[in-house]
Amino acid sequence: MTTPTVVASVRGTLFSVNTDEGTGAVAVKNGRVSVAVKNSDKSLDISEGTTVVFTGEVVTRPMEETEGIILENMEALPADLNMRAEEKRQELNREIIEKDREVNRKLDEKGIPRTLEDMKARYERIDEVTLYSGKVIRGIIMERGVYIRVLTPSGYVNFPAKKVRNTRALK
Repeated sequence: MTTPTVVASVRGTLFSVNTDEGTGAVAVKNGRVSVAVKNSDKSLDISEGTTVVFTGEVVTRPMEETEGIILENMEALPADLNMRAEEKRQELNREIIEKDREVNRKLDEKGIPRTLEDMKARYERIDEVTLYSGKVIRGIIMERGVYIRVLTPSGYVNFPAKKVRNTRALK
């Protein structure tokens, strides 16, 4: 799998890739994924239960519960979906839709906002973080310290505080 920031090679069974304007994340629920960072000599193997975030620097962290819930949905998809008879495909489609509803219910129970509008409604603001590289990240700053942690619609983004030019709250 190729994104603007990384190339991921599957070594296992279940993983996700998120990318947004120069940042990216690879989360592995089962197995291993080998990742090479573009325009760099960095590469690493990501083991199950781990997420690697790319924001100019490579940050490894445990996979979050919400990432695991979202990946559960992928387990319901059979590899041979397009090779089955029409009746069987329709039955599988109904099962997939039901599984998707279950995953969305779990996410709703966790109270995870999925869009910037949802975040603004919940937190009454959107934070904008500008990095020295010029990249702008919009979401909610959840933690400040040596690393800044921002909740975005595609998940959490972590990056070193020394890479931050400025932050501001958008009302």
